[in-house]
Amino acid sequence: MEQPNELHSATSAGAVISGILGWSYFAAWSVSFYPQLVLNYRRKSVDGLSLDFLAYNVIGFTCYLIYTLGFYWSTAIQEEYRRRNDGRSNLVAPNDVFFAAHAWVLTIATAVQARQYAGNGHTLSRFAKVTIVAMLASTVVMLGWTVRDPGCSALDLVYFLGSWKLIMSLIKYLPQMWVNIRDQSTEGWSIHNILLDATGGTLSLAQLFLDAFLARGSGDDGSWLLGVLFGNAAKLGLSLLSLGFDAVFLVQHFVLYRGRPRKSLSVRGSPRRASDAEAGRAAAAMPSETDPLLPASIVSSS
Repeated sequence: MEQPNELHSATSAGAVISGILGWSYFAAWSVSFYPQLVLNYRRKSVDGLSLDFLAYNVIGFTCYLIYTLGFYWSTAIQEEYRRRNDGRSNLVAPNDVFFAAHAWVLTIATAVQARQYAGNGHTLSRFAKVTIVAMLASTVVMLGWTVRDPGCSALDLVYFLGSWKLIMSLIKYLPQMWVNIRDQSTEGWSIHNILLDATGGTLSLAQLFLDAFLARGSGDDGSWLLGVLFGNAAKLGLSLLSLGFDAVFLVQHFVLYRGRPRKSLSVRGSPRRASDAEAGRAAAAMPSETDPLLPASIVSSS
């Protein structure tokens, strides 16, 4: 049995490690949004980037930002959570809030790029439009229910928005996966984003498990694992989903379509295939998705 001083020291060390993990995953996930922005700017194009993916990202991070802000700053939501979970506190940390806010700003910036660079045939699919309308309509209904029904609290509303974030995370990568499969290429889709995203997802999971373990009560027989599942469900689901899709994109980029240029001139509907001459001119006119983000002189010297 651990002595009180030893237990306190272990808990303090664990808290320090948790903080390091939290800010490390925040850094990795936050930086992961920049490569796509840089790639779009260098190419002056978003060809190869699914606008459905981008729209789902904007909606998803809007929901996630509200979710984290609610859990971190709302006393009413915190108290209601503790009442429903045997006095346990939620596991939303400051880095979760900063990450959500930062990600939301950068997804908006990418959306502005898409509006500027997208061609006439590069639009949202019908399915994406229906999904977004359904999300907005259901949120209005849920908001009205929260205001009118005493049995429905603000906690239920943020849970609802967290669920929409998970739905967006689940479906947002599917159109991008299809674009890559259809065009047999990952050009225009930044692999640096995926590498950083996978790093962040791994670190996020590590912090979540560590925080739940540190929050366990004396004599806990393993029920602390429930804290992993329910203490920050949106974060758990987001991490697992991200890692699964990251694995698919890494296989597409490094194994299935390695070095292949994108020949499609449209990323929606039935694409018009470019001729070899058109593809060659397009490739010469803009940096490819496989071009390093660092200057060539630095890359060659490494």
